[in-house]
Amino acid sequence: MTLEEYMRELLLMRKQYGQEEELYPLINILLRENDNVKHLSVRHVADAPGKPGVNKGKIVGANTYLLYGYASMPDLVIFDENCDLLIGGEPQKDIILKQIDNMYGCVEAKIVASSHPVDDIKGENESVKPEECNSALGQLIGELLWYGRVLYTNGLVWKYLELKSVEYKRNDELITVDDKRKNGVDAQKRFLLNELLDVNEYNNESRNFSFEEWSKNFYWINSVKECTILSVEIGNLSDIYNTYINSFLKSEIPLKEILKEIASKDDLIKGWNGLKTNLACIDWTGTNTYDQFTHAGKEPLNELPK
Repeated sequence: MTLEEYMRELLLMRKQYGQEEELYPLINILLRENDNVKHLSVRHVADAPGKPGVNKGKIVGANTYLLYGYASMPDLVIFDENCDLLIGGEPQKDIILKQIDNMYGCVEAKIVASSHPVDDIKGENESVKPEECNSALGQLIGELLWYGRVLYTNGLVWKYLELKSVEYKRNDELITVDDKRKNGVDAQKRFLLNELLDVNEYNNESRNFSFEEWSKNFYWINSVKECTILSVEIGNLSDIYNTYINSFLKSEIPLKEILKEIASKDDLIKGWNGLKTNLACIDWTGTNTYDQFTHAGKEPLNELPK
């Protein structure tokens, strides 16, 4: 996908519909262009039932629990090819644990140009205290606790976040699970599930995304004291969008002229290639570092990795 093709979609979204679900196919295309997901599975799951256990003719039971995790249903999930969620039946620990290692990360999309709740989370080892999270940030932390890796975007600002460690309190003792454990983040998820998750205490009633509310559904969530997160802005197309959106909405400049101008500017193409390079650099099955991405202070690459 080229920059002008992508910006054409964003501009038309704003004028004709403008909801976040319009981003899902574009994100899907951008992810699938790269070899790092060639042998993985990218699935659109946003339309799955909103509450586990509710049968809407789609996935139910353990399958929904696996996707819903601790916070909410993400928009896309990156699976292993061997992941099998069509087991059915009631959610049981053994079913969940058989599949948890086959879930590598997720994508959370928001309405184009909407505010980013993760703007204050940036850096290689950013510390976040759950009790200080607002609802939007709490949703993200819940997804990180469950999936380990989250690609977060409003179509313009793209951020990659990875859970590095979790500190929680157990029997008055502070315990830290970090990425040095065997199998990294996946081991963290197994550890949290084995030690802390009791699916029988899962509440099917509607929840918001604050940690205070989660504590009513997961007895251990209040014990989580601090999360260490890798957060990298891997792309930002805000300047391009903001330059043209008002003229486009007012029909002052034809769409074709806007796209032609965008395609002629090398600095804009560099930024676009930087985003695509970073998407291609994400290791969905391993550990990522701040310096592997092109970001502030580093020149975006003009050619994508082979």
